[in-house]
Amino acid sequence: MSYEPIRTCCGCRAKKEKKELMRFFAGAEGILKIDERQNEDGRGAYICPKESCFDFALKKKAFYRTLRRDSLQIDIEKLRQMVINMQSGFSG
Repeated sequence: MSYEPIRTCCGCRAKKEKKELMRFFAGAEGILKIDERQNEDGRGAYICPKESCFDFALKKKAFYRTLRRDSLQIDIEKLRQMVINMQSGFSG
């Protein structure tokens, strides 16, 4: 019997299987990116595939805290649109 890793959404704080959440990471240049394959090296921040969770994580500065970064370059509108596009067909 295998178990899927459990992660916590840094927006709503719900605990879900990793495959049910979207993973974000900070690239080498300090740019916040979505890790669509969930296999980039380093720390990751997970959110539910919902615009509301993305916005709440931004409001709480959860990406900075979770990724342990003092600064990040965040293209909010681009990432929000990607979250919106992914939420309708998200399967993990």
